[in-house]
Amino acid sequence: KGYRLVDPKTGKITISRDVVFNELPLKPTESFSAEDKQQNSTPQLSELRSPKKLSLKEETESTTSELEEGESDMELTDVDTQESNSSDEESQVLPHEVPLPLSDDEDSFHGFEDEDSKNVITDTKRKAESSPSPRQRIRKPKQWPDFITYYAHEEVSQGEPSTLNQALSSDEAEFWKLAMADEFASLKKNNTFTLMDLPEGKKPLSTRWVYRLKSNADQPQTFKARLVVRGCAQTAGQDYQETFSPVVRYASLRYLLSLAAGRDLDIDHLDVKTAYLYGDLKEEIYVTPPPNLVEPSENGKVWKLHKAVYGLKQAGRVWNEKISSVLHGLGLKSSKADPCIFYRNENGKIIIVALWVDDVILFSNDQNLKQSVKQHLQKHFEMKDLGEIRKCLGMNITRSREDGKLFIDQSDYISRVLQKFRMDSCKPSATPMEVDTKALVNGNNQKQPYDASIPYQEAIGCLLYISQISRPDICYAVNMLSRFNTCYQPQHWQAVKRIMRYLKGTVDNKLSYSKKSSSDVVAYSDSDWGNLINGRYSISGSCIKMFGGLISWASKRQRTIALSTVEAEYMALSFNVQEVLWLRSLIREINPKSVHNSTKVWCDNMGAVHISKNDVISQKSKHI
Repeated sequence: KGYRLVDPKTGKITISRDVVFNELPLKPTESFSAEDKQQNSTPQLSELRSPKKLSLKEETESTTSELEEGESDMELTDVDTQESNSSDEESQVLPHEVPLPLSDDEDSFHGFEDEDSKNVITDTKRKAESSPSPRQRIRKPKQWPDFITYYAHEEVSQGEPSTLNQALSSDEAEFWKLAMADEFASLKKNNTFTLMDLPEGKKPLSTRWVYRLKSNADQPQTFKARLVVRGCAQTAGQDYQETFSPVVRYASLRYLLSLAAGRDLDIDHLDVKTAYLYGDLKEEIYVTPPPNLVEPSENGKVWKLHKAVYGLKQAGRVWNEKISSVLHGLGLKSSKADPCIFYRNENGKIIIVALWVDDVILFSNDQNLKQSVKQHLQKHFEMKDLGEIRKCLGMNITRSREDGKLFIDQSDYISRVLQKFRMDSCKPSATPMEVDTKALVNGNNQKQPYDASIPYQEAIGCLLYISQISRPDICYAVNMLSRFNTCYQPQHWQAVKRIMRYLKGTVDNKLSYSKKSSSDVVAYSDSDWGNLINGRYSISGSCIKMFGGLISWASKRQRTIALSTVEAEYMALSFNVQEVLWLRSLIREINPKSVHNSTKVWCDNMGAVHISKNDVISQKSKHI
């Protein structure tokens, strides 16, 4: 085993392990000056500010000339194979064929065969012209080569470049130049940096461009370019201190949406442009600017950052501190239950602000108060008023104010996930999981090897996001399968695909809130007992309703092993009440009149109910 080396003069093939790669002869012989390299690789800053677009005729002529030059440079060389065979017969390279799957069925492309697809894939063998010795016998590669792995992980959208050169050489180069020029204008407008020489003893951080295409059904496609710093190279204690940055909880946001449906509040969506650039940095940080934003006279200089550029570890934290101070100056209070919710309730006029990084969601029942808050925010930040909320955090929010109803769904995101994992044409399933889950238990307690070519963890991540936002019906199944992220087997991947099949048939399911329903908080608790998959640990289930829709739900493994069903149900009750207490504290701050009554918590186990109501000490419950 080793590298097969061919002599271009004699055609002789030898096999060796001790090799040194010399790629210098592969470099082009033409030499370019420094100015030519800069002109060919990246555009000048002036070109970004006023990009020039080629006409269709000029593009066609340039493409044709490049093709003619490429064809003229091609040469065919023949190797004397007869001399090679006569000089060294033992080093023959036997022809072989890499077997590829003959079916692209969505149920069998990820490495683990289904029962229906075992006979679909066949291996092809080709006999060699001469039989080799046992040492020289070539083994065929694994059944699923890297090509299939790439096919599985391939993104649905192929229009986003990953590097500056790819962006400038793409068909949309002019649009990407405009996007980069817009980003550079934002950097200068916010006084983000100062161009200077690097101080002695300081090390600059590198930068890069990140490109994104954003498109909505009712809006044209937009090109966005973001300059980011490689924050992974920052030094703790020197380049940053604290990095934690809060965002609004999903349950908090669903409560506010249900409150808007029940109290007929306006819901407006604002987006802060280049939000992180408004955060003031306390640390001394230097970065190397990208080559297309540097004039020839500025070579060798660096940027000293005054604002938190995207990519810095503390960027999210300083931005949150900035917008929080602005909202506090407006007279809004931050919630103790959720620090990303700001509110003011005076004389029946309500204004509530929820923050998710650069997304600002306003809830109000007074037009004048809402407009004053918008104007105050627009004085401090450059914002885009998106009007009434329709999409947020992957959610589709629809509303019928005449009927007093509001709906939440993720049909668009679910469709993209199914398309990404090639399950968009699968057969729908009636349930997300089989009743008998014994097949999910591994053969032994040790971690089993897994096939890295299967995107199991990626699929679980997508399903977890769906289950946490708008689909409580798959919460138990997804959480169960997430315990096998490092030891998944074929049966686990089949279970993941079953959830996707269930989502295929229920893609339009929605959470519904209505003002005609009760505004009281109602909680439900349940538990299984001694689940075999979790090593006899029981699973707690919890859900809380308001205005006819679910506000919070969870499916979580208990921390200790319950010795009876009563103990398991009692621990599930405790887990449920913890969430109820948090939600009541949030409601008490925003709408105190809604929590004047006690909250009903429903449980289907009489033993657990008796223990919670009375000081019962029995032989089986004395240890609880």
